[in-house]
Amino acid sequence: MKGTISQIDRKTALDFLLPRHYSGRAPSISVAFGWYDSTTKTDEHLKAVCTFGKPASPNICSGVCGEKWARNVYELNRLCRTPDWQEQLSAFVSGCLRRLRPKNWIIVSYSDTAMNHHGYIYQACNFLYTGCSKPRTDKFVPGGGSF
Repeated sequence: MKGTISQIDRKTALDFLLPRHYSGRAPSISVAFGWYDSTTKTDEHLKAVCTFGKPASPNICSGVCGEKWARNVYELNRLCRTPDWQEQLSAFVSGCLRRLRPKNWIIVSYSDTAMNHHGYIYQACNFLYTGCSKPRTDKFVPGGGSF
C-alpha cells in the first residue's frame, strides 16, 4: 500500500465520515485510523477512515463470548473512503487491526446488505462469518430519502 496509516482523533474521523458515510450519524468511537496518501497529514490527503467502538447493545458483547470476555468486544463500526482512493480496503482494515492496542480486543462487524454490502472486505481479512442479524428499521431508505 502506498501511503500511511495513522491513528486519528474522533473529530478528524467524524469530519471525514459524516459527509461521506450513508448512515449520516456518528458511531461510538474508541479508536480511529486514517489512511493518508502523503506523509503530510492534512485533510486533503486523508483518503480512508476506519473506526472501532463499543457495540450499541451490551447483549452483543456478552453474546459473542460470554460475560468473562464481554468487556473485550468492540465493533468495527465505520469504514469509509473517498471515491478516488484506489487502494484495497482489506489491506487498510488489516493495517488498522494490527495497530489496535490492547491486542486482546475481540472485533465484530456487520455488512449492510440493504446497501449491497456483503462483507467481502471482512472475508478478505479472515473474519468469521456467523450469520445475519434480525431485520432492522433504519433511518436510511433506498433512493436517498430518510424517515
